[in-house]
Amino acid sequence: MKTIKYFTAALLSVISLYACAQSPKKQAKIQKVNIAPVLTYSLGTFTGDGSTVSFTINSGRAVNNIFVDVNGVLLTPTTDYTVSGTTLTFSLAPGSGTEITVRYLPI
Repeated sequence: MKTIKYFTAALLSVISLYACAQSPKKQAKIQKVNIAPVLTYSLGTFTGDGSTVSFTINSGRAVNNIFVDVNGVLLTPTTDYTVSGTTLTFSLAPGSGTEITVRYLPI
């Protein structure tokens, strides 16, 4: 029996196609197996004032488990911002009136 596996990232599933031994061109069984639960994230928003570089975020976070964007532009961790404890620090202060979004990834 030959098994062909396809991974679909959008569905987070593996679909296994089994070829029938008597007729290899026919599919005898299609099986869908979940490999991960649905992951959700939370977010926080702030507004830049042109001078503040430090913002308080949720505890237990690190630079590698959050996404930060300013007015929809995704920033680069450790280059554009750092995290220490509950403090998110930008290298340059976000402009006045800019929308800052922090997406907390599941950990």
